[in-house]
Amino acid sequence: MLRKKNISFVLLLAVFCCSIVWAEPEMRTITTRDPKTGETITHQVPVAPKEADPYDNTSVLVEAFVVRVSTEALAELDVNSIGQSPEGISILKILACLDDPEKGKVVSGTKLAARNGKHASLNNTERVYVKTERGDSVNYTEFESGKRFDVSVSIETETAVSAEYRYSESSFDETEDDEVPPTTLSNEWMGEVILSTGKAIVAGAAQDDDTITFLILTATIQEPEND
Repeated sequence: MLRKKNISFVLLLAVFCCSIVWAEPEMRTITTRDPKTGETITHQVPVAPKEADPYDNTSVLVEAFVVRVSTEALAELDVNSIGQSPEGISILKILACLDDPEKGKVVSGTKLAARNGKHASLNNTERVYVKTERGDSVNYTEFESGKRFDVSVSIETETAVSAEYRYSESSFDETEDDEVPPTTLSNEWMGEVILSTGKAIVAGAAQDDDTITFLILTATIQEPEND
């Protein structure tokens, strides 16, 4: 009796293993129409297996910086602010202006990491109350500064990333006159770009009379750490 039970167990195990090996592929239903009779015909067709995404567990670190540079400083480097000869705007020229705080400065910046094919966002806000005096009247006015960064990433190749972004920042500059409220500044950029890993690009710029404000983006692919 024990021998028969063992044989039955072995047979069941063999059938189970064969069912795994010879499991039918996943099917889907499609509907067609017979061109002669007009009759609707339903077919079962196999579903092609999905290829594994090599970047499924990979993240991308995207860095965004807002840099404000004086047009005079760019002119000293032979950079034409509208991109014509003798030379257009480049990352290296912009960075050269940051060596002197009178010529350029980083206004704001942030970093976000997102899994491949996913979205990430950051919102940072600061509220300041500024005192203004006019005669015997004293007022405190609320001013807000900060930044918001939204980005969605998709790894195209091992050295290229597609990034859909939105970056906004606001700030204010207090005046020396207590009766005059601060000057508020704000910028917003959005778009979609291809970033080569480790290489910064100018994603946008806004120019006024004597300065140009640039949005600079860069991306780094972060491979998952092995345990």
